[in-house]
Amino acid sequence: MRDERTFRAAGNAINARLVELGLTQDEVAHRSHVSTSTIRKLLKGRPGGYQPFKLAQLSRALGWPPDGIARLLDGARPEELPTTAVPPADARLLAGVSPHLAGKIAQLSPADLLYLEDLVDRFLRQQPA
Repeated sequence: MRDERTFRAAGNAINARLVELGLTQDEVAHRSHVSTSTIRKLLKGRPGGYQPFKLAQLSRALGWPPDGIARLLDGARPEELPTTAVPPADARLLAGVSPHLAGKIAQLSPADLLYLEDLVDRFLRQQPA
């Protein structure tokens, strides 16, 4: 059951995950397309009617399964959540990449993958349209 205790515990788990990944609230907001105000409310453990798809986007940005934050709000412990290095959807993106590079990417931690994604985004923004 979702109550103030589970919201506080989820907020603590999300904050710990941000620290573990070396991400700021702004960075995870950018990656997840979830507003910083929503992220702040979650981090403070404020109960609310959070949209399930926003929780799923935030979960993915933190390297958790899409239902990760919902599971935390339902009382799961953070160590019970699996983390993924390369989500299955991203495997299709690697289809044209050399096996050597794909193997290296597969070894990256979730934090390293987020950093790599940020570098690619920056590179693409510098390219002429």
